[in-house]
Amino acid sequence: MSHFFKTSLLVAISLVVLNVCLPAEAQAQEIEFNQICLIENYCPVEAFESETRKTGNEQFQQSLAAPYWTGFYFKFYSEYNFEKFKVEPNKYIPANFGYCTVSMLDLEKSKLGLPEYFSEIDSRRYWFVSEENKNKFDESNQKGEFKYVPVLSGDCITCLQDKDERVPGTPYTRLHHSGRLFLFPNETKKQIFQNNPAKYSDFDLRLGGLCSVTYKEENGKKVEGKKEHSLMKNGFIYRFASNDAKLKFIETPNEYIQVKID
Repeated sequence: MSHFFKTSLLVAISLVVLNVCLPAEAQAQEIEFNQICLIENYCPVEAFESETRKTGNEQFQQSLAAPYWTGFYFKFYSEYNFEKFKVEPNKYIPANFGYCTVSMLDLEKSKLGLPEYFSEIDSRRYWFVSEENKNKFDESNQKGEFKYVPVLSGDCITCLQDKDERVPGTPYTRLHHSGRLFLFPNETKKQIFQNNPAKYSDFDLRLGGLCSVTYKEENGKKVEGKKEHSLMKNGFIYRFASNDAKLKFIETPNEYIQVKID
């Protein structure tokens, strides 16, 4: 997982409450700090380690701040789980807050996935409502489409492109555009995207789809990468001219991540 994501995910707790689009059960009342318990009160550590759903204990809670996430928190099944989470929070927080991205994109519905139906990509674990949805997710990734992976692995694309900041979005402030799922930390950032979607839509496709390995190894030769030879790293999509080029990238990614087209 990227350094930017780690540092932006959980930071010092802020008491500023932002106007985000919340679930129906929260919309009827004023939003207060520590109001929304994520993944329906289930313990994220139990979900990750045993792939089971165990209700968290009121005694053991951890708030998310980051600061756009103020008001969200987790409950834990035991003090042991609580302490484990504090050491490695990013390990246990499910991508998209556990909501099934296939249901969001195909049905436009927010459905919490089940920890027993999961897939991992780009150091994030996604939950799905069924094995069928999990298979859809996996098949799309194998083809290099990444259709059901939120853009930038769920980080806000306007924040990164405009401010060079990795800010986690939420599934409560999302947008479907050109068959892809974009997450934002609030309605303001979402509106910025809507005002000029062409500016942001393909920002996560590195080098415009050109193969970075070929460009570096063959003196600036520009070759289009192929979807079937693609991977996702730090939320960005990289395409390669061949599987050999892709393997080179995997072996020494830092040599090619910094490549820029003249």
